[in-house]
Amino acid sequence: MSALSVIRGGLIGIAAVVVPSAVLGAAAVYSLAGAEPFIGLLCVSLAFVGGLAWVCVRFGRFSPRVAIILTTLPFTVFALMTMRTIGTDNSGAFLLWGVLLAIAVAIAYGATRLAPSPTPGK
Repeated sequence: MSALSVIRGGLIGIAAVVVPSAVLGAAAVYSLAGAEPFIGLLCVSLAFVGGLAWVCVRFGRFSPRVAIILTTLPFTVFALMTMRTIGTDNSGAFLLWGVLLAIAVAIAYGATRLAPSPTPGK
């Protein structure tokens, strides 16, 4: 493995976490403005999840499992941050982020299946 491929893999891995995090953070901020901007930015974030999961497997040579974990990490963090609402009467936030996490994992899983395997023969 050359130094260039290690650097490329590192940059792809960082982008796989940072880009969906930035868009998802903007979606959370814009949720105060109403449902339309939140849903729009959420769809953009889910598109980045699928695209970057595919790029992680195709060009970064990550395993599909690592690509899914990297790209859905922001959704996991949001679900964990809202976990405290379970004990209160308002547990809808945790339910919302749990469902969004499941959708993000499904999109990332599908995208990794579309990418060719990083190891020949698998």
